[in-house]
Amino acid sequence: MPRIWLHGFLAVGALCALAVVSVRSLPPTASLQDSGGTVDIAFEHQQPLAAHVKMSTLQGQSLIEISHEGEEEVLVSIPSAWRRSEVKNTPLASVLSEAPALGFTRWVFPPKATVVFYAKDAPESLLIHNPTRVPLKVRAIRVRMETEEVEQEIVLVKDESVRVW
Repeated sequence: MPRIWLHGFLAVGALCALAVVSVRSLPPTASLQDSGGTVDIAFEHQQPLAAHVKMSTLQGQSLIEISHEGEEEVLVSIPSAWRRSEVKNTPLASVLSEAPALGFTRWVFPPKATVVFYAKDAPESLLIHNPTRVPLKVRAIRVRMETEEVEQEIVLVKDESVRVW
């Protein structure tokens, strides 16, 4: 009997190890989206901040330009699937990112920086988070290139997250 228990224990251990390896080998979540195509973006800052999010969409893809007017570094978390394509108003080397975690990448935006990202799947709406709870004004503009439709919202994000579009 002891030998059977040992083999059973080893088999269960092997299955557990296989399960862990299988879960770790899954591709990371592109973004934490709900069924309506909402994408989360978070801004972390110490002083009141005005930020801009401009999104152009064409054939289901988009370019998202994120900028801020602050005199401090701002941390911006966006979906890891988005790829940086252009940097304005600051040297390219000064726009750094942390390792992706939970489907998001946290970027360091120097003062007054603008960074453009490419998204293969254009989001339908954005959920803006402000975990620092210092006032954040976001001007969000979306241009749908196929229809030439332009949508604009200006929101104050302080105590609760705010959905735009």
